[in-house]
Amino acid sequence: MPLFLPVLECFAMPSRTVLCNFGILQRSLSSAPAFPLASIAMFVIIGAFVGRAMCGWACPLGFFQDILMSVTRFLRLQRKRLSQKLHYALTSMKYMILFATLAIVISVGATYLVGKLLGEKYAFSLGVCGRAPYCLICPVPVLFATIPSLVSTWFLGTPFPSLPFTFYIGFFATIFLLASSLITKRFWCVYICPLGALMSFFNKFSLLHIRKKLEKCSPICRGRQRSCDKACPMGIQVFRSPEPSSSPECILCYNCAESCLNKAVKYKFG
Repeated sequence: MPLFLPVLECFAMPSRTVLCNFGILQRSLSSAPAFPLASIAMFVIIGAFVGRAMCGWACPLGFFQDILMSVTRFLRLQRKRLSQKLHYALTSMKYMILFATLAIVISVGATYLVGKLLGEKYAFSLGVCGRAPYCLICPVPVLFATIPSLVSTWFLGTPFPSLPFTFYIGFFATIFLLASSLITKRFWCVYICPLGALMSFFNKFSLLHIRKKLEKCSPICRGRQRSCDKACPMGIQVFRSPEPSSSPECILCYNCAESCLNKAVKYKFG
């Protein structure tokens, strides 16, 4: 039986051990046969225990962006760090995408439910745009399912299958992901992902925290001033916060703790 977790693990991927709970939530709300209690409960349970840690440790798309980050370091490509003003302005995008996604699927589900109560037949005329609008722009199915399948088809010498129009939307989103991740750290996670926006609401209340021992935190950091800030892929000002994980952007990746020469940053549970 597959687990449905708050990570971008698409239905189209070969592995069915883990399924994207956000995709399940979208489809449940848009079809409206019943309230998606199990899906919401999974968000609450995981969020209450570990906050947004799944973004840092279990999401395939986050892992792929970390690989791209390592490639840029290896090639010594210079990445840009956005100004704090622009960074804070762009972080609101993922919340707008989350709101728009939920507004679409709830309105489609309400229409389906009203039609069913009135005894009228209802068809999903919007297709995937109505059932799961974020899945239309999500790079995961293209990156981990469609492109590997096309590459294997090319190697085997078999003709390419006809691709739906929705593939090209996802393909351009994937190109955007690649370009943006080479420019700045985890661009998709920080500014685009509505699943990250949803899980961010649990950061302040989760049992897992990242806290600093203020008596050990040095403003000079032994010659590497604010190294914890530089190590954070989400653009958090770790240096200024006694509890970095209270930020909705924190993915509890622990990079700040590993970069701290004074060992002032630690995981805390409870």
